[in-house]
Amino acid sequence: MNLTWLIVLFSALIASFYAVADSRTANQFEGLITFRSVDSRGYAGWDSGQAGKLIEKDADARLHAVIDYRRRLTDNIHFNTTFVTQDPDFGKATGFTEFFFNWKPVPSGPIKHSLKFGVFYPPVSLDNSGTGWTGASSNNFSAINTWIAEEVRVAGLETNHKIRFNWLDRPHQIKLITSLFMNNDSAGALLAWKGWSLHERQTRWDDQLTAPEIPALQSGGAFERQADFIDPYREIDDEPGYYAGFNWRFNRTSLFNYLYYDNRADPSVIIDGQYGWHTRFSALGFTSQINKAIVKAQWMKGRTQMGKLVGGKTAVDNDFEASYLQVSRNIGAHTLTLRRDWFSVDDQDRMSVDPNGETGNAWTVSYHWDTQTELDYSLEWLRIETDREAWRFLGESPQTIERQVIGKFIYTF
Repeated sequence: MNLTWLIVLFSALIASFYAVADSRTANQFEGLITFRSVDSRGYAGWDSGQAGKLIEKDADARLHAVIDYRRRLTDNIHFNTTFVTQDPDFGKATGFTEFFFNWKPVPSGPIKHSLKFGVFYPPVSLDNSGTGWTGASSNNFSAINTWIAEEVRVAGLETNHKIRFNWLDRPHQIKLITSLFMNNDSAGALLAWKGWSLHERQTRWDDQLTAPEIPALQSGGAFERQADFIDPYREIDDEPGYYAGFNWRFNRTSLFNYLYYDNRADPSVIIDGQYGWHTRFSALGFTSQINKAIVKAQWMKGRTQMGKLVGGKTAVDNDFEASYLQVSRNIGAHTLTLRRDWFSVDDQDRMSVDPNGETGNAWTVSYHWDTQTELDYSLEWLRIETDREAWRFLGESPQTIERQVIGKFIYTF
């Protein structure tokens, strides 16, 4: 039995016990239902195995739902899960993205401790603070957060240690974060073979992501043992990964954070058509409120490798980097957001049959109207410019500009 099912079974037993044993339990539901009308211009989407950075088709209309469920088991223990319903391109129509317990004991001193156990996102994102890890400022996520939503999720244990203090007559808060985890050994495959993207789709825990239809993955290709799908949450080598970091909040309006992640996967192992990808990265972020504007900036740099060492090199060896700068301004019930993304993959291996390198950038302009009722509206324009050599294998030009306009109705409950 793998770790995921042990977590699910343990969680069900604990929740059932407290449901009977503690009459103080409380349930809380929070969610949103969105209807999107989408007009896209560019290559066919990567969700169909093709080249495009976008996943929604021309003049497409889609209905999505996100539900957060929280249950207070005791005064110090809470259970959280998030269900996402979307078009079943990669699996079932509904599945969960997170599933965990939070334990926050009463502090006995100046330091507050907490522990998280289950399936969850590493704390990388600055902007995905909405219901069910949705974006707070735009419909489509930044390139960094899109990749996290696609491939980075863990099953494990996370500890947090938080202290508040005053310095130079200003309030400060520092939080230290550590984690040991399993079930993320294939993270990096999609980034290498597809590249960066910008969208809002979150991979559910049992989704199977369509592998790009490039020659290296076809019969007779260098990686023909790869299945026709990618499962980023597979445990390959039965060895834990880890991440560690901190965030520093100061003057109640600014936040600086750092995280280092290493899945410690064995890149020489392949199980059930899924390769191990040794992926590690550093992520830095900063956000600050200046008058009515909120400024956010984030940078990520990492490396992913796959395959046995031959002559000191793995079959796939990529450095990757992405960043964004975002400004949001509130004008009454209206919010306007402007974001600039930059992204790249630097192919370090010698396999000419599997080029993974790319460079690109994107502009996002997003408008949101908070009507102070259950129904909100948003409108967004996205432009992505990319240079990716591997697109020649799909019969496309390696340079292109893709555009998308999204109109969205959002019902919250």
